[in-house]
Amino acid sequence: MHTVAAILCGPLGCGRSWICKALLLVAVLALTLLTQIGGVALWLACGLGGRIPRWRAAATLTAFVLLYATLTLFVVPGIAPVFGRVPLACFAGEHAYAAQSPIYCALNRHYVRPPLRMFVAGLADHMAATHPGTVVTYLDGNFPFGDGFPLLPHLSHDDGSKVDIALFYEGRPRGGAWFAGYWAFAPAQRFEVAPACAKDGLLRWKMAAIQGSFASLRLDKARTTAMLSRIVDEKRIGQVFVEPYLLPVLGVGSTKIGFAGCAAARHDDHIHIALQ
Repeated sequence: MHTVAAILCGPLGCGRSWICKALLLVAVLALTLLTQIGGVALWLACGLGGRIPRWRAAATLTAFVLLYATLTLFVVPGIAPVFGRVPLACFAGEHAYAAQSPIYCALNRHYVRPPLRMFVAGLADHMAATHPGTVVTYLDGNFPFGDGFPLLPHLSHDDGSKVDIALFYEGRPRGGAWFAGYWAFAPAQRFEVAPACAKDGLLRWKMAAIQGSFASLRLDKARTTAMLSRIVDEKRIGQVFVEPYLLPVLGVGSTKIGFAGCAAARHDDHIHIALQ
């Protein structure tokens, strides 16, 4: 550990300060878990920033931002196909789908296998044709490299075959309720008869503090039903997670639809889909 810390922290002038070294190692680990490539960018930035002693901290930060942006925009998209991943479009263009927020693309969480990207594009085209003006929005997909690398806090999303699609709400052409997409649970109060779980697990957050912001939301049952029906009818899709109380509300039934379980996140703000 001392050798790794010395290599990483030496350029920032940590000297013998183990607090400094520990903080930098934690930063590298956190950026790796959050973006997959951020830790590498920080490590390289430390080396570059250390060459300018007088402005070491500012130079390192600048180098990190430039390196991370270059890797994310130009390097990773070219290498990811070697690992069987391609990026979903970040903004609506040829096909009427987009990231719920650019942050998903900035964090490199928008990579999927090519068949899944084709399906998302086809789903968006279908929704735009049947419900003009509609834009399908996705949330977390997968990281660009390697199977088994965790996309926290998800229990899956680690092999390129999964993506989360936001639900539709009345009066909103785009899917989702806000920039994050997740945790818009307020409409559940109008539909949920009984909770799915007697005891919620670690990831089954209620996010009670922000539900007031979504109190006026109304689930767009027509568009959400149309989208879910299209998803389960697709042969390439093998598994779909939807919160159980939504199924009678939407009137969609399929053996592909399951419950993620009480240890996983709620699925009444998005639809989790996975390839066969």
